[in-house]
Amino acid sequence: MTAKTIGTTARLLAWALLAVLMLVHARSWAQAGEQQKEEARSHFELGLSHFDREEWQAALVEFLKSRELFPSRGNTKNAAICLRKVGRFEEALEMFERLLHDFPDLSPTDRALAEREIAELKASLGTVQIQGAPDGASVTIDSIERGKTPLRSPIRLSAGTHMIRVTKEGALPFELRVDLAGGQAVVVRAQLAALTQAGRLSITEHGGRPAEVVVDGAVVGRVPWDGALAPGDHTVLLRGEGNFGTPPALVSVKLNQVTALDLVMQELPASLSVVPEPASALVTIDGVPLGRGAWAGRLAAGDHAVGATLEGYTAFMRKVTLAAGDRGVVRAKLEAISAPGGHVTFEVDLGLPLGLVTAGDLEKGANCSGACGASFPLGFQGVLHGDYSFPFGLGIGVRAGYMLLSNSISNRQTAVTSMGFTAHGTAADSLLLGGIVAGLEGQYRTRGDWPLTARLGVGAFVGSMRDRRTGTFTAQNTGRPFDVNTTQAPSATYMFVAPELRFGRKLGEHIEINVGAELLIMPALSPPRWDTNQVFPSGDDGQGWFSADKLAAPLLLALVPSIGAKYEF
Repeated sequence: MTAKTIGTTARLLAWALLAVLMLVHARSWAQAGEQQKEEARSHFELGLSHFDREEWQAALVEFLKSRELFPSRGNTKNAAICLRKVGRFEEALEMFERLLHDFPDLSPTDRALAEREIAELKASLGTVQIQGAPDGASVTIDSIERGKTPLRSPIRLSAGTHMIRVTKEGALPFELRVDLAGGQAVVVRAQLAALTQAGRLSITEHGGRPAEVVVDGAVVGRVPWDGALAPGDHTVLLRGEGNFGTPPALVSVKLNQVTALDLVMQELPASLSVVPEPASALVTIDGVPLGRGAWAGRLAAGDHAVGATLEGYTAFMRKVTLAAGDRGVVRAKLEAISAPGGHVTFEVDLGLPLGLVTAGDLEKGANCSGACGASFPLGFQGVLHGDYSFPFGLGIGVRAGYMLLSNSISNRQTAVTSMGFTAHGTAADSLLLGGIVAGLEGQYRTRGDWPLTARLGVGAFVGSMRDRRTGTFTAQNTGRPFDVNTTQAPSATYMFVAPELRFGRKLGEHIEINVGAELLIMPALSPPRWDTNQVFPSGDDGQGWFSADKLAAPLLLALVPSIGAKYEF
């Protein structure tokens, strides 16, 4: 065999071996591809189960994982829908655009959906362009890294409030809150001042494993890292491969000193997203400040304290328990604290007075015995409250309204007096106390979605007591019966003291509905009396009159359960 023949044979064997190796690798790649497809399908089906229950955040995580493994029309479309549902509008727009670009053979229905959503989302998005920052500066918006300057294009953001932070080693960080309207283009001039006074921070990973270094929410490099920072507190964490990293830690950098930090990465099997409202609130986890705006990251399993603070708002604090594999979401809604000047509220209450003590002379002693009976006093009350509330919960105000309270007495023994005669018989009285209530009030009210109000009102009731009296009597001089049907409405004036307790439920920022009860304590200033000067026919005895009985007690008591609606300016 010649040398030429040997060389040809060797080349053929080499090509054959290469073909075999390529075939083996192709089969391995195909098997790996099928495994990825199967895993993607599993995440997609799990996402659908969350989607059907409108668990948008959980569904989004599964669809994004499915798309990461194997992009498809289904997981891309559903991820876009979920992104919109959870308010991540700029990412939803990008995903719908990706759906049209990557899958040109969409069905007419899906294409129409994507085009409609893109048009609506563009109207609700604005753009922010960063200018003036030195090259290589890190840009974070709402604690999400957006790249390094110069950015190739303006950043699309949903309408609302956003926190923009631009940082670079050797310069003081630039931070600005931007209120962005839909369709608005904002230019931010991020002028970074030179860091003239600094300390140094040196960070290593104890085991020498590779990791990104994140300082104050921005990626500054990889371990080992050493850089100049402004004196004061800074938040540091490491992000390694997979789930490995370190939870956020607070470190203090001192002027003209080097602070060494040796961190140990661990597996962080849970993740947490914190979305504050307002968006400019400072988020903390386990007491470590993580910056203003939304934050997302990995944490160890167990209990964590999530907080959010913003000047002018009550602090938010919640305990969250995370298990391995959890993807928690906390929406930290802060309640606005009233301005130092307080605020004005108007409230309308409709109540049903229940008379506890109403009896006058008509129900006393021999006047009402035997077959005599009295009904339970019932009525109606409508009151308008106008209050001025101070920030610390106390308030003062005025109240005005109208009250009716009625009852009746039947088979009451009484007499008609005339000139020289007395006619005895039985009478029935239909009583109606009605008039205006007006006065002042003070209150203490708790904050929150379920406020409790304790209120005390004082004032006056001015009205009348109408008595429609009917009866049958026997004339003294002839012994013949006669009927009486007469009405009087003498004036009635009372003071009132009204302690009250109410439980409310807020419906939005300004409206509250509530229920409650007050105890009306009403001492008489001028109790109503029957007028003896009003005469009426008394049969054969001529003209007669009734005695000057008190129609109501000198002290009235009534319990008033009510429902109400409040509007807070």
